[in-house]
Amino acid sequence: MKITLTEISTITIMKSFKYLAAAALTLLAVGCNKEQVTEVSDGQMVDVTFTAALPGEMATKALGDGQTAKKLYVSVYENDADKTHLRDLDKTATFTDLKTQVKFSLVKGKTYNFVFWAQAEDAPYDVTDLKSIKVNDYTSGANDEKRDAFYATRKELKVNGALTETIKLYRPFAQVNFATADYADAKKAGFNPAVSSFTASEAAKTFDTFAEEGKDKVEVALTETEIPADVLKTLDGKTYTRLAMNYLIPVGKQGESHNIDVAATFKANNGEAVTVSAPNAPVQNNYRTNILGNLLTSQVIFNVEIVPIFNEPDNDIDLVNVKDEASLRALFATGGEAKLTEDVVLGETVVVEPGKEVVLDLNGKTVSNTADLWNESIASWSLLSVRGGSLTIKGAGTLQAKENDCFAVDVQDGGTVVIEDGTYVGNVHAVYVYDGTAEIKGGKYSIQQLSSNPDPYGYVLNCYDKNRKDGIAKIIVTGGEFEKFNPADCAAEGAHTNFLADGYKSTQIGDSYFVTKAGVTPVANQEGFEDVISNGSVGTPIEIQAAPNSTIVLKTGLAHEGVKARNITIVGNGSQTVDVISGSKNAEGGMLSYQRGSSFTFKNLKIKAGEGNFDGVVCDELVFENCTITGKFTLFGKASFKDCVFENTMADQYSIWTWGGTDVTFDKCTFNTNGKAILLYGQATAAKPTNLVVKNCILNDRNNGSAGKAAIEIGNDYNATYSLTIANCTVNGFAVGKNTGSKLWANKNNMDAAHLSVTIDGTKVQ
Repeated sequence: MKITLTEISTITIMKSFKYLAAAALTLLAVGCNKEQVTEVSDGQMVDVTFTAALPGEMATKALGDGQTAKKLYVSVYENDADKTHLRDLDKTATFTDLKTQVKFSLVKGKTYNFVFWAQAEDAPYDVTDLKSIKVNDYTSGANDEKRDAFYATRKELKVNGALTETIKLYRPFAQVNFATADYADAKKAGFNPAVSSFTASEAAKTFDTFAEEGKDKVEVALTETEIPADVLKTLDGKTYTRLAMNYLIPVGKQGESHNIDVAATFKANNGEAVTVSAPNAPVQNNYRTNILGNLLTSQVIFNVEIVPIFNEPDNDIDLVNVKDEASLRALFATGGEAKLTEDVVLGETVVVEPGKEVVLDLNGKTVSNTADLWNESIASWSLLSVRGGSLTIKGAGTLQAKENDCFAVDVQDGGTVVIEDGTYVGNVHAVYVYDGTAEIKGGKYSIQQLSSNPDPYGYVLNCYDKNRKDGIAKIIVTGGEFEKFNPADCAAEGAHTNFLADGYKSTQIGDSYFVTKAGVTPVANQEGFEDVISNGSVGTPIEIQAAPNSTIVLKTGLAHEGVKARNITIVGNGSQTVDVISGSKNAEGGMLSYQRGSSFTFKNLKIKAGEGNFDGVVCDELVFENCTITGKFTLFGKASFKDCVFENTMADQYSIWTWGGTDVTFDKCTFNTNGKAILLYGQATAAKPTNLVVKNCILNDRNNGSAGKAAIEIGNDYNATYSLTIANCTVNGFAVGKNTGSKLWANKNNMDAAHLSVTIDGTKVQ
């Protein structure tokens, strides 16, 4: 079994190995404290004493705490061009509590150079001449703490008299860790990793201490040894089980970040193995590169944190919250799911390689280029290129190609791109398929450099002609908005090219063409929305698809009674907003949108609700699927909510008030509240009760019960009758409810069994 970072959770770069500024080490502050003992003349011998201090927490007994580096080697060099080695002056010492002393008798008036090197007694390094440290091998056992070592140089020290000086040592190494949060779960599932090995695409064989540079590039292949299995704890309190820990000297100058490919393989005693790969991982001397998450299972959770005891980060790569080109390139090389958190400007085309699966949420951000990316010789045609792998793009955001340069997206080598949302601006083509498939499900497409062919806008989507004829280059359109380009009738592959899937249509509105299902009417704005409803036939269902990122208002009376009654479905892709309140009528103590005789279904939309006690829609039935609902919503009839999220940030309002609701169901919904989620309260009667079902829901209180309410509050001032069924729900926060002793529900008016029936997880509790 092989797992890449598609399945792992976190790559966290925690920079590194900086000594603690703890009280125990404050005495070792940098500086030169001169203690003139006796005035002597130049050429006479004087004592020079160095206190060497290693970084790390005192006696932590953790990996990377510096405790294995017991032996100090010090070499002395002339201050000539060759840095001649004065071997007779070399010293060794042993560390106690991460510090030691060495004393030299040196000639007053003379200038010297010193190299300090600390390591374990049997560390795999040749220290014959500290000017050039040799790594004996990168092929022995992995997870070897004896590879930890430290160095410092003291250059051009002129001896003017006896003195003491403190020298602080730092690692020339990068430490690479693989640690997992699912160790226990993997063992339960039958995978018990016992040993791990480690590879890296490059490391330095030689370390030039005076130049502070790693030289002589080699590959790293450390063999299987027992996994460390110690605990790695993050700042947010999360703990991970370390599966691999290895040191390498980065090639190049110290203080610079270098990107290399690293991987670790974890093997169980039965031979079953899991490999985790991290291409383009940044490594730097005195820094840690931590690959953290669920390495042994398929869950994907990413996080980045900075640990204060280490150096400040300057090359972090977050494979879930992508903030720069390096992170985006690493994501595409590795695979996985992520979102953009910052605009990204590319210097080269970013490529999804064969076998990699990437999901990218544009998250309202922009990917663009200022340098030219077009390079025909290497098939660099676009901002993003899918070459044999798969890329799914979702979320509002923009791919903006430099004018007169490249396309937005291309597909090569049998790859697949699926575009669900976003804005794509290219040159001649926005999306181009040479060999593979592009599925266009949504988004907005345009070009800025026009084609020189007779139809200048006829190639916004385009395939390589021969490959399309051979059936290996395909564009399939089931949604989207196209500026001055009709994907159902264009010139891309000859006159009257049709890229639409069966059962779909293209509708022109102004200068744009909108693609929907054959029975769906696209609307670009408020006027179009109202026209479709007004012109629809009574009794004939109407399905409307709103333009991406648009806002439409449900005005009272639009589909109200008699000849105006309609059954209306409004669908989106998550970027559209339906405002059900702003167009309502001030009546009956609230803002009410009267649509009696009609039913409304909302899918994949943002719903803007009200703020008052009675704000809502009065109609025959409301259906919400995969919607995000903000504000407070009061019900006045039959209603169902599935896969919805209620985002209520108000201090003293419920997300839902049933009030006039009859049959109400919440299924797989999440309530994010400040302590008030659902209020079962209203004008129900024995003849017409309110039947409320809450199942598979998560109810969250940000304030942990400070509002004094349970998740579901039940009250009765109108001799009402209620039936409440709860199944498989999770409550986080909230207070213990009145008369129930439960955070899940409260019987705040102490209703009797004749008026209130409650069943929880199949058991009748009232």
